[in-house]
Amino acid sequence: MPPKARIGSWTTCEQNKLLFIWHDPQGNAPPPEVAIPRIEACFSEAWSEWALDKMLIHTNCRELVDNISDMAHFGTVHGAPVDYFANLFEGHKGTQLIVGRSARLSGEDQLTALSTYFGPAYHITEMSGRMGDQPIHSILLNCHVPVDANSFELRYGVLVKRVPGLSEEQNRAVAQAYVEQARGAFYEDVAIWDSKIRIDNPLLCEGDGPIYQMRDWYGQFYTDSESVRSGSVARREFELNIAGIEPPALHHVFEG
Repeated sequence: MPPKARIGSWTTCEQNKLLFIWHDPQGNAPPPEVAIPRIEACFSEAWSEWALDKMLIHTNCRELVDNISDMAHFGTVHGAPVDYFANLFEGHKGTQLIVGRSARLSGEDQLTALSTYFGPAYHITEMSGRMGDQPIHSILLNCHVPVDANSFELRYGVLVKRVPGLSEEQNRAVAQAYVEQARGAFYEDVAIWDSKIRIDNPLLCEGDGPIYQMRDWYGQFYTDSESVRSGSVARREFELNIAGIEPPALHHVFEG
């Protein structure tokens, strides 16, 4: 076979009914600890199927990742004031825990969302809210792949847990309604990402969240592995208990 007719090969895995490709410009194999965690809900009759969207966003993908530390935007952008906010950075994982309120996703009840980045581009959120008089448990998927320095392809998905006692048709209607509400909130972010420019040293205010610490953690994915500083991947926690509530334990998704 002519050498110029050959193409490179990629390490792949199929998990959670999605296909993943391992990319390492140095040719290193994926270490065991970065394996994509299994989401049991994907294979359970107690949960809906993925509702998936795909879109092209015209900005640097780091602007999306800023959201895991951008505490201030929840109330301003989503109308969802935050009572408790925390970040946990450790190794290749970056986690956000929020407890707050959302008229769309929890009514008058508390909304709890625990989300973790597993590596640079695989983000899972476990969320507990309410639709009408029904408690709703959902899992949100957020995957992004850079196209170039100023655009990325975004895949967004939602799983909703079926409500016991409701018929299949009723559960489908509840799941679809909640998915639409979750999408509506997510697209408020998309509208901003699609018109943002990259600013490496933004002027921050008290209460914005640990943006610079998050970027330090995320920088490990933009440098050779041997050049990653130990401080960038060491365990670090940040929290702000605005309402003085008793928060859930802070941990990475799937590790509680």
